Amino acid sequence: LTLQGNQIIGAQNNGVSVANLTGTLTVTDGEITNSQAEGILLEEITGTTDISGVIITDAGGSGIAGENLANLTLQGNQIIGAQNNGVSVANLTGTLSVTDGEITNSQAEGVLLEEITGTTDISGVTITDAGGSGIAGENLANLTLQGNQIIGAQNNGVSVANLTGTLTVTDGEITNSQAEGILLEEITGTTDISGVIITDAGGSGIAGENLANLTLQGNQIIGAQNNGVSVANLTGTLSVTDGEITNSQAEGILLEEITGTTDISGVTITDAGGSGIAGENLANLTLQGNQIIGAQNNGVSVANLSGTLSVNNGEITNSQAEGILLEEITGTTDISGVTITDAGGGGIFGENLAQVTLQQNNIVRAQNNGISLSNSTEADVTLRENQIIQAQNRGIILQQVDGTVEIANNTITDTAGVLPATPTAAEPPTGQGIALLDVTGTIGITGNQITGTTGFAGNVDTATPENSYQASGQGIAFLNTTAAEVDLNLAGNTITGNANQGITLANLLGAIAITNNNIANTTGSTGNFDTTNPDNSELFTGQGIFFANDTAVNVNLTISGNTLSNNTSQGLSLANLLGQVTITNNEITDTQGENPFGGANTGFPVGQGIVFTNDTGEVALTIADNQLLRNANQGILLTNINGTVGINGNTIAETEGNLAVISQEDIAALDFSALTSVNRPADFNDPAALNEMTAVLSSNLPTGQGIAVAGSTESLSLTIDDNQISSNNSQGIVLDDLTDTVTITGNTITGTSGAFGGVTDLPTGQAILTTHVDGDLNLTVSENNQVSDNFEDGIAIVVGDPTGTVVGATANITIDGNQLQNNGIDTANSTSAEVRGDGVRIFLEGDATVNSLDISNNTITANRDDGVQISQGEITAAISLGANGGTSQLNNATISGNTIENNAQNGIGVRAVGGSTNLAIRNNTSIGENGQQGINIAARSTAGGAAQITADINGNAGINQNGQRGINITAVGPAQVTADINSNTGINQNGQRGINIAAGGAAQVTADISNNAGINQNGQQGINITSGDTAQVTADISSNTGINQNGQQGINLEVDIGGQITADVQSNTLTDNVDFGVAARVAAAGNLCINLSQNQSNTNDQLVNAGGTLQVVDILNLGLNVNLGGIPFPVGVAVCP
Repeated sequence: LTLQGNQIIGAQNNGVSVANLTGTLTVTDGEITNSQAEGILLEEITGTTDISGVIITDAGGSGIAGENLANLTLQGNQIIGAQNNGVSVANLTGTLSVTDGEITNSQAEGVLLEEITGTTDISGVTITDAGGSGIAGENLANLTLQGNQIIGAQNNGVSVANLTGTLTVTDGEITNSQAEGILLEEITGTTDISGVIITDAGGSGIAGENLANLTLQGNQIIGAQNNGVSVANLTGTLSVTDGEITNSQAEGILLEEITGTTDISGVTITDAGGSGIAGENLANLTLQGNQIIGAQNNGVSVANLSGTLSVNNGEITNSQAEGILLEEITGTTDISGVTITDAGGGGIFGENLAQVTLQQNNIVRAQNNGISLSNSTEADVTLRENQIIQAQNRGIILQQVDGTVEIANNTITDTAGVLPATPTAAEPPTGQGIALLDVTGTIGITGNQITGTTGFAGNVDTATPENSYQASGQGIAFLNTTAAEVDLNLAGNTITGNANQGITLANLLGAIAITNNNIANTTGSTGNFDTTNPDNSELFTGQGIFFANDTAVNVNLTISGNTLSNNTSQGLSLANLLGQVTITNNEITDTQGENPFGGANTGFPVGQGIVFTNDTGEVALTIADNQLLRNANQGILLTNINGTVGINGNTIAETEGNLAVISQEDIAALDFSALTSVNRPADFNDPAALNEMTAVLSSNLPTGQGIAVAGSTESLSLTIDDNQISSNNSQGIVLDDLTDTVTITGNTITGTSGAFGGVTDLPTGQAILTTHVDGDLNLTVSENNQVSDNFEDGIAIVVGDPTGTVVGATANITIDGNQLQNNGIDTANSTSAEVRGDGVRIFLEGDATVNSLDISNNTITANRDDGVQISQGEITAAISLGANGGTSQLNNATISGNTIENNAQNGIGVRAVGGSTNLAIRNNTSIGENGQQGINIAARSTAGGAAQITADINGNAGINQNGQRGINITAVGPAQVTADINSNTGINQNGQRGINIAAGGAAQVTADISNNAGINQNGQQGINITSGDTAQVTADISSNTGINQNGQQGINLEVDIGGQITADVQSNTLTDNVDFGVAARVAAAGNLCINLSQNQSNTNDQLVNAGGTLQVVDILNLGLNVNLGGIPFPVGVAVCP
């Protein structure tokens, strides 16, 4: 049948109706108008039907309707105003082709396809204002839609359901459909939609559900009133590439319940009303090279993904919520090369993730965290080579994550902290480059660059402690609520210019390594301590590294190879760490601080290079091979540290500090541990801590020490070895109130500056100062410490409380094998005309007991005061205004094997105004060329008691060329001295006397001077003994050789008014003395009894009684001539009374 060029108008049924045709039906170039039923009705045609160029207008049913056909071709037809479908085809078994036509204003579907088992191709058709869908198909085999234009469909632009073969939609336009632009349902075959432009869809641009495989390529979807693309329940492969989705009112792309693999690449999504891409309950998703701009929710949102998520090389700009939001992903997540700019929330936020890799992403100006991951257990997290700029709150935050974490080689710049409207401990201010909160597992934070983090000061609220909180503004903060196990590696990070700490750690235990980081210019604050109202206080910040646990717990901590410079309060600050702590090879320089002492200002006394304090417990601590230069208050400060501590091989120089003296009354109250009494908000609720800080700030505490160790009250084994300590203030090393064992070996300490005050002050500027008022101390200073060119003493040790408030201090002291030279000089920071600068200075005060003192094998030369000076009770007596010299005991003291030369005052000085001394000065190689005495021993008394000194001066060589006396012993008052001066050699060329003993008051002196050799060439006497007042001297001067060439007498005994001397002078050899070999003189009321026997002298001798009692037991072999003068006296008594 052929119908050509016919016009059919106003048919009351169908315009054309053909049924049961077996051959070919051709309808061309006609017009059918106003048929009351179908324009053309085709039924049961087993042949081929071709309809072309026909215009069908205002059909009462469908324009063309066909059912049970074989093959149908519709080409170039125009169907206008059909009251049902434009074209309706059902049950076609062959090929359906619809091309180049127009369908306008159909009241139902533009094209309706049902039950087509063959192949359908619709191309070049324009469908306008369909009352239903533009094209609708159901139960089809294969469908191709190409280059069609569908405008104003009142339902979907295209709707396809239950297609089993291939659906291809290409190069068309769908505009203003009232529902979906394209709706796909129950398609078990493959769908490919490409090059389609879908504009202003009333629903989604493309929506698919229960699909097998779907490919969307190069489509443009504009202004969809729902999602741009929506796909649910897809089992195969979804691919979306190279398209544009603009102004969708909901998600740009919505994916739900996809068990297959999804790949979205090269898509640009602009101004989505929801998220740019949102997916939930997915298997595998790849997003590559997409651009998402202006999403009103998240840029990308993925939840409940079980396989692999890969997002790379895209851009997400101006999303109003998160740039990327990830939730409940049990598979693997890899996000790389993505640029996220101006996100209204975080850059990337993930919760309950399993295995995550975020690398080489750029996140700029996120309004929340740059990267945030939380609530993940057994996680594997890698954050590498990301660049995060101007994020708010944190650059990277991990919260409640357990597993393996690597944060490496990220650049995090200018993170801005945020202050909550009502900040509390539970919701503190933010501002961290990297923050880990309640994170456990194995964590590596390496190679990151973190700069410009801002934050806020902390808050102190003593009335409501939960409103107290720490400051923010850290480069890296790792804070757990309670102490938790970690294996942490912090290495190779560069952290500069952050607000409050470079690195802050809290409540961590386990293995922790902080290595090779560069932390500089942390700003912070030295704080404000308000003693009147602690709530007005502000805790100091600005540490390079700050690691403090709320309670002391075990760690295995290594801090090595870091460079910490120009930080505000402390370079490295540690608190409440037990176990093993190793601090090595760090360079800590130019730490800033405050010297608020004596009310100078209200800041905290910070400025330490390294500070470490514990509440309790023991630590094995090593501080080795560090450089600590130009820090403000101490190079190293350790307080309340117990355990085993080694400070070895460090270089500590130019620590600044507060140059001040120590009031003698404040020695017991000297408390360097108070410097750390307040270091966390909770301390402001501790009255004891507040009182300690108040006291130390009101004092004028000297600071600037190279090393300060204070307040160990439990058990300490401290070794300070092989350090280079130079040009510091106050002390090179200060040890304050330590117990147990301290060893100081092999250090070089030079150039310490100090201050010199009045007679009631203890000056500063010592190389080593130890104060010990409580407990038992075993102190060894040995193995070649090089101590020189310091403002005050080389080594100064104060044992005991001169006020008597604290009692029971005991000590064992060894000073062996050191070089102590040229101390007491002016330095660049300190000058004084006072005599100062002993090589070794030891004070025993109050009731102190030194059970052993060994000063041996040292070289002590050119010091500006004494080489060695030991005093008992001097400060105690000064404080008590002379009423009490204390009851200190110096037992088993030995000074041996030393070279003590060229000191400005005495070589060895021992002074006591109370207590008892048992001292041996033996086998020293030289005690010579000192400005005054070689050895000076002085015993005095107070109203409360008298000193008792027992001295064994034995086997020394070279007590010579001293400015005054080689050996000088004086006793005043009821003081007692017992001296054994035996077997010494070379007591010669001293300015006045070789040996001098002088007693006054009611003193008692017993001296054995025997077997000495070479008491010669002294300026006055070789041996001189005087006694006055009611003092008593008993002397045995025997078997000495070489008492010769002295400027006056070889031996001179002189008793002043009331004094008494009983002397055995026997078997001595005296030659060439200028005046007399032996001379004795007794004044009125004096008493001198001398036993002269078997002495050899080549000069005259003289015995003179000037009004007292002079008795001579024997003058045999006394000398060439004896001059007897004054009142006659017996010369042959049997024995001295």
